[in-house]
Parts: sequence; C-alpha cells; structure tokens
Amino acid sequence: MNYLVLIGDIIASRRLVDRAHVQEQLREVVSRLNAMPAGLVSPYTITLGDEFQAVFATAERMFPDALAIAHALYPVQVRFALGIGEITTAINSQQAIGMDGPAFHAARAGMQALKKEGTLFSLRGLRTTDEPLVQHTLDLLSFEMMKGWDARHYQVCLRLYERGLAEGKSRYGMMVVPQLAQELQMTERGVFRLIKSGALRQAIRIFHDIACAVDHEVDA
Repeated sequence: MNYLVLIGDIIASRRLVDRAHVQEQLREVVSRLNAMPAGLVSPYTITLGDEFQAVFATAERMFPDALAIAHALYPVQVRFALGIGEITTAINSQQAIGMDGPAFHAARAGMQALKKEGTLFSLRGLRTTDEPLVQHTLDLLSFEMMKGWDARHYQVCLRLYERGLAEGKSRYGMMVVPQLAQELQMTERGVFRLIKSGALRQAIRIFHDIACAVDHEVDA
C-alpha cells in the first residue's frame, strides 16, 4: 500500500527574532489539524522544533492543510515536501516518527531540493503522471503566483478550497463570495480583488488536479 508523507520546515528559522513565538504558532496550528483526524494515518508531529511531518491515506487534505499552516505562520514562510510510496516499517498511529520507506525517502529528497531551489512545494514519487511537469507547475506556483500573497490571500484561498471540497466541486465557483466576505468581515469587492490579484482560482485548480493525481498513486 502506498502512503503520502508530508515533511514541513520553517524557512530560515534560526534567523527569526521571535523564533519561540513562531514555534508556538506551529504547535497550535498542527494541534488544530490533528483534531480533524480524517485522512491522517499518523498525526502531525513536530520533530526538531522547526520541522514537522505527517502521514496521509489520501491527498484530499494535503494542500488545505499546507494553506492553513502557511496562513497561521505568515509572514514566516514554510516549505512542504510531499512523498508518495510504501512505508516499510510499522505505522506509528500516535506520532509521525520511527517510520521509514520509499515515501519518507521521496519526501526527504524533496526537502533537500526545496532548500536548494528556494521553492515552497515538492512532490516526489509519482509514477503514472508526468512528475517533472507537476513539479514545474508547483515551482511556477511558488515563484510567480504565491510570491505576492499576504495572509488574506492564504485565508481566502483556504476557505474557497475547503468550501469546494465540502460541496464536491472541482471548479470552486464564486457564488460563496458573499458568505465568505461576511465570515471574514470584508467587502465582497475586497474578496474578489484578492481572488484576482492572487490568481486564487487558478491556484486551487492546480492544487485540486495534483491532489487527484496523487490519489491515483496512493490507491494503486
């Protein structure tokens, strides 16, 4: 059976003036994510203070979770390395430690590449999909689409994505904008402006399509 492993890392954490505060923010957000166990095989576990990892059975929540973490820690940036493959050791359902296998190897290799390239997302282990094309798309997302995002872009993107998942939609229509504006105490025009300036609809479609491709691999 294949699994999806996520390894995350706070960028330039040792240079943070308020490192302890950022680490506490990380603990809080992963605690919230662990309180929603659906899809988690092994929960979010902070391993080195600034690094964390988790194991998933499906890809449905991998990008919404990443958006939630990025929003919680903004303006501090986080890199996310995803690996698909088998786990050859026993599954630790209590903490995401003490496990190994191709899924972890792929995620760790991806993390090394992220540190070298300076991008935010890596995905390795795809077999039936063109992995280089997926990675180039994620690189473009990091360098061109997300580089201008602020905390509100992450928040709106996350809410739109979650609403689309809940309603079983892959196109994430804009009919939810009035309700979203009310929830976020923004004007509808302000929400539309964020969606357009951050190319949020395009980003969500990329996330959704890649998650579908990953699910085909995990289910294989």
